[in-house]
Amino acid sequence: IPCLLIYETSEVIKQGTVSVAGSRTMISTLEVQIEGYVQGASGEAVLNGLAQIQKEVQVAMAADTSIGSLAMDSIPTGAEISISSEGKKPTGSNRVTYQIEYAFAEDAPDVPTGTP
Repeated sequence: IPCLLIYETSEVIKQGTVSVAGSRTMISTLEVQIEGYVQGASGEAVLNGLAQIQKEVQVAMAADTSIGSLAMDSIPTGAEISISSEGKKPTGSNRVTYQIEYAFAEDAPDVPTGTP
């Protein structure tokens, strides 16, 4: 600790465009959680650590909203903080949720096209 966990929680897929050849582009909205964990000597130290992690995550994500041209956009949609004093030292987590929208050809779902 400190550490980050990054994981997908849901995905909604809709039809985008259809080409003259009949191939379809799909639009996916992927919900991703970026969760940071901190342990500290006090609750205040944990809160400060969590605030720093959230700031670094948001700055990094804002620097490349297309995620290396793989996505059309990525938008932060929420954040939650949780603190526990049950262990030897206080610990906390901060979860930032992002919606990431990307396009892909229906017959190649593992290859993001960036834009429809």
